[in-house]
Amino acid sequence: MDDDAFPPPDVHLPCTTVEPEDFFPAKGVFGEHNRRALRLCRDCPVVARCFQFAMERPALQGIWGATTEGTRRRLRYGPGPAWGQRAIASHGYGGYSRGCKCDECRTAKNERQRELRRRTLAAGPDPGT
Repeated sequence: MDDDAFPPPDVHLPCTTVEPEDFFPAKGVFGEHNRRALRLCRDCPVVARCFQFAMERPALQGIWGATTEGTRRRLRYGPGPAWGQRAIASHGYGGYSRGCKCDECRTAKNERQRELRRRTLAAGPDPGT
C-alpha cells in the first residue's frame, strides 16, 4: 500500500455513521446488523483500499473492505483444513464434500465407509477388548 493515510481524512466513510459493533460480529454469530455493515462497505468510496489494508494485516478483526475475517482468511490461505479432503472432481477438491447430497459425493462417501469397514474387519478383534 502506498504512503497515503488510511483511511483518507477528506472522504466521508459510511462506516463512521453506524455503531462500531456492527463491524465486529461475535464469534459464530452473524446477524442483520453485520449484513448492514457489509452493505455499507460495498457502497463505500474506498472499499478497494480498505480491502487491501485488511489483506495486508492478517490479525485485523471484523468487517473491512466488504469482507469478513473468514473470507479474508480463505482468500489469503485458500480453503481451510476442513476442505482438504473434500469433494469429488465435480467439486474440484478430490474426495467428497461432507454433507453434500450430490451423487458423486454420496458415492465417494459410501466407498470410503466400505473401505474403512473392510480394513477394520481385516484387522480382526481389538486385543484390548
